[in-house]
Amino acid sequence: MKLLIFSKNNINLIEIINYFMYKLYIFDLDGTLSDSRDGITRSYQYALKQFGIEQNDIDILAKHIGPSIHDVFREHYGIQDTKKAEKHFRNYYVDKGIFEHRMYEGVDKLFMKLENKKVALATSKPYVYAKKILASYGIDKYFDVVYGSNLDGTKSMKKDLISNVLNEFDFSNDEVVMVGDRSYDIEGAKQNGISSIGVTYGYGTKEELLMSGADMVLDTVNMLYNYL
Repeated sequence: MKLLIFSKNNINLIEIINYFMYKLYIFDLDGTLSDSRDGITRSYQYALKQFGIEQNDIDILAKHIGPSIHDVFREHYGIQDTKKAEKHFRNYYVDKGIFEHRMYEGVDKLFMKLENKKVALATSKPYVYAKKILASYGIDKYFDVVYGSNLDGTKSMKKDLISNVLNEFDFSNDEVVMVGDRSYDIEGAKQNGISSIGVTYGYGTKEELLMSGADMVLDTVNMLYNYL
């Protein structure tokens, strides 16, 4: 598949029209639909403090949005008792963090435009939290299926979440596209043999998305809307 990179001042409408084949759109949540930076980074800060770790660089913490929190605690901070770390994280998140987020402007219009398509969510965030966030935005009605992780951190691999979504429908791979802001979204799509759109308004960079093999990279929600 040809790699397409669009910026605000460079949109090839003919190539965009060629992509109007998708029947199933799979979306990531954090950094794609929801700006959850404050709630998640503050949850990480709180959990890390319980282990005597001070991390005040919000940009560093924001890079942890997307992957499994168990992996973040273990691989980036050397915390072996990831269940205890997760408990601290959840204590803050459930009490405060889950409310410290906002939907990106224009996202609601995306789903109004996709009302005749199948729409799914594949997020490493626990399913129960993902459902609450979609409902709080009033966009839960647009999703045919929602897949998230378990509260204990299991079933959080993006490739598996996407696979679960695909098993719900009878579409060929070229009729499905994954939309996300991190390498995990793009790699998960590639591992399942489907197309991917990387968005740079979230927490990943254009370089990260290109290195992961995104078929298209878009800079704004409005560009994503025009493409869909």
